[in-house]
Amino acid sequence: MTNIKIIERIDRNALREDYYFQDIVSEGFRCGLLSEEDVEKIQFDCMKLLEDRVSKYNGPDSSSIRIEAAQTIMESNLYTLGLALKEYKNPDQAVKLICSKKISDLYFEGRKKINLIVANIK
Repeated sequence: MTNIKIIERIDRNALREDYYFQDIVSEGFRCGLLSEEDVEKIQFDCMKLLEDRVSKYNGPDSSSIRIEAAQTIMESNLYTLGLALKEYKNPDQAVKLICSKKISDLYFEGRKKINLIVANIK
């Protein structure tokens, strides 16, 4: 019996580790796994996540934040989302996951992974 090889549209080795989430979305769109509407929804959901994290950062009394701080928080969010997606060996599956799960749920999966990494360092 021969092994069945799963054909992947996205090459896992072409994805940058530090920008995994961004590369998954970009490659998913390039390969036709994501539509323009999917990408817009992902962008909107990432902005909503940024809004939630900024609220946590600033507290409930202030909605203003320096651009640099917002950029840093967004980069952190995207990195954390990438950590959650790296659990899936097949990048095509990770793209499907982005569409089927809430971005906030993926974020908290990534946070759990970060917490485990930090706990193992101590």
